[in-house]
Amino acid sequence: MLELKAMMDSQPESFSVKLMLPILFVHAFGIYGLSYLNLHNVFYLLLVHYLFVLVGASFTYHKYLSHKTFRFGSETAKFFFLLIGVLCLQGGPIFWASHHKFHHSFTDKLKDPHSRTRGFFWSHMGWLFYRNPNGFSNVTAYKNSKDLVGDKLVLWFEKNYIAINVLFIAAAGALTALGNRPDLFFIIIPIRLMTVWHSVWLLNSYAHRVGENPVSARKSLLINLLIPGEGDHGFHHKNQEKFRDPKNSDWLDRLNFMLFRVFISAKLISPLEESKTTQIQF
Repeated sequence: MLELKAMMDSQPESFSVKLMLPILFVHAFGIYGLSYLNLHNVFYLLLVHYLFVLVGASFTYHKYLSHKTFRFGSETAKFFFLLIGVLCLQGGPIFWASHHKFHHSFTDKLKDPHSRTRGFFWSHMGWLFYRNPNGFSNVTAYKNSKDLVGDKLVLWFEKNYIAINVLFIAAAGALTALGNRPDLFFIIIPIRLMTVWHSVWLLNSYAHRVGENPVSARKSLLINLLIPGEGDHGFHHKNQEKFRDPKNSDWLDRLNFMLFRVFISAKLISPLEESKTTQIQF
């Protein structure tokens, strides 16, 4: 467990229409875009969903930034992994990693930004509608992630997070318009964002539904289908420094792990087997 100083921002929690409206807009646009889905293009949705949820959310934001499970083989590989993570549109890398560290250190307690004690909706997405949820803020994030703040590339992505996503959305819009494929635009942007968002948010809400704490939570097939390898949330909370449970793995866990091994074989990443905070179980 990472030990963090409880340096909470003095500003009170407050509801923010500016934070809520973009999330609701993406959902409205995405729900409208579902009318473009059919048997011919659903493959593209599965492709972009698993690319972004596995490489961006699971590997980069979760395993690398939050838990330092591996190191990158080059700055180029690190750039593209971070880019995919940032394009999940779940916050800058420093903000995301810091609130996740707080979640592990104060699980379902007052200082956990998305504590389940405030209800399913709060832990799922309601906390995103507030500034300083449960006292957590950008000031808190920077103070408790000095290692990431000191990383020039990570800091660059944090500062340019919004601009990068705006450019990506504009480029996707222009290219799909030129190709007369509005279905691909809806799949690549709003529908993909919805599936990735709710897949990750379910780890904060649904995965914390069983027992008095997430350590006692049972393995979730639903979450493992949405994010292969992330379904055993109880194991993760007990062993956040480990990649997987070798004694209780199913084919979805192995799929995630196989991808990890592919990245290692391609020399894109390397495991930190000797790290004091991270030990990968092969």
